[in-house]
Amino acid sequence: MRGLLASIVLALLVSTAAALSPPSFMVFFSPGSTAITEEGDKTIEVVASVFRQRIDPLVVIMAHADGAEAQSSSIDLSPARGVAVKRRLVEFGVPADRIEIQAYADWLGLVKVAPGTAEPQNRRIELFIQ
Repeated sequence: MRGLLASIVLALLVSTAAALSPPSFMVFFSPGSTAITEEGDKTIEVVASVFRQRIDPLVVIMAHADGAEAQSSSIDLSPARGVAVKRRLVEFGVPADRIEIQAYADWLGLVKVAPGTAEPQNRRIELFIQ
């Protein structure tokens, strides 16, 4: 009986934590590109849909590049990727003033690799709905 009760309590805690954390989504890019892929476009459409279901939401775009994209290039690429995603969100009906872009160049890799190494998962946009 205690095991069952503990399992129920744990399940409630996990579901409550999931409900309290902001939904997040990722969009990935080709090297050196700001072009949104078809898969990325579908993800952005889902984000816009989730946005419309919330009361007074804010979309935070965290823009990244990978280490193989030259340092000066990654500094320019990550905000450009953020702008491309913001533009698409606006096309899907999200008000521009409810979108915030934060650009991190190659400083916060999702996958840790040697400096200058290409890593597709690090060329990304993370979208959070708060």
